[in-house]
Amino acid sequence: MELGGKKKLHALSLAEKVQVLALLAESKLSQSEVARRFRVSQPQISRICKNRDKLLADWRSGTANRQRKRKRESKYSGLDEALLGWFRLARARAGDVTGPVLLQKAKELADRAGQAFVPSIGWLVRWKRRNNWLADFDWELGRQGRTVALLLDPEWCCPDPVPTNIRVVFAPRGDAPCPLHPAVARDFKARYKRRLLAKAAARGTAPVTLLDALHMVAAAWEAVEPTLLARCFADAGHEAPEVPPPPGLTPAAFRRYLDLESEGGAPALPPPCKEEEEEEEERGEEGEGPGEVPSRDEALRALGTLRRWLEARGAPDTVFRHFYACEEEVERDPGP
Repeated sequence: MELGGKKKLHALSLAEKVQVLALLAESKLSQSEVARRFRVSQPQISRICKNRDKLLADWRSGTANRQRKRKRESKYSGLDEALLGWFRLARARAGDVTGPVLLQKAKELADRAGQAFVPSIGWLVRWKRRNNWLADFDWELGRQGRTVALLLDPEWCCPDPVPTNIRVVFAPRGDAPCPLHPAVARDFKARYKRRLLAKAAARGTAPVTLLDALHMVAAAWEAVEPTLLARCFADAGHEAPEVPPPPGLTPAAFRRYLDLESEGGAPALPPPCKEEEEEEEERGEEGEGPGEVPSRDEALRALGTLRRWLEARGAPDTVFRHFYACEEEVERDPGP
């Protein structure tokens, strides 16, 4: 044994600290005896007892990493807390909040606080880990009475704690293809490159920002056909169960019922009456003439303003789907 050598500190995780508190509460062991069991010093056990309420609150909240031994504070802890508060309010009001919206809001909060901070994808990933977004999402699913499936590679570990409303499904090991490879990934990348080229052509020398890229990723993923996803999942061994027809319907009639949306659109609207035609003509006479049609550049600037407004309002994904379709149509226009 070296005299004067430094003793190696054995730090306990949050889960182990809660075990220490439970052992002290349920047994008559002293702090010194508990310290020997966990191979730590008695003063460390004393500090755990002193912080008992805070440790238990972190444990019950489900937002803390239970295996982390030291809680590292972010350099922008005030910004972290402000963004988390806004995130909870926005999701309670509007539902889903996307990554691009979080990045945009973080930049706005930093500017208001006078901080020279530019949020990145890496920062957003770490922010989600710090605030355990999966547990928060699981709680929101329970509140809405919903369940979802989370598909993971076999090499991934199961989330801890196991979510209640999220079913974790691991892709099969061996030679079975991954459901997202290669056809889905190839289709997604092609759609993303197409949007990137259209964006670059529409903007000219103006740079494409990271936020633009994130929106293009979301738009490209939304454009991937569901039939392609279903086929790739079937090739990987994840076939959907056969749904039996309800009583009173033959299998053929049931299939026609399921395919109604793909067989045809909505019925044609009846022709307008005479009064409606006269009102339409009056509105056309009062409206803008052909020379007042906005240019493509003006339309793109208007779309940029609309996108910032949607981001600030925390618009749901369904709204952004329509926005992406409109943006793609304007960018495709060859006019000035």
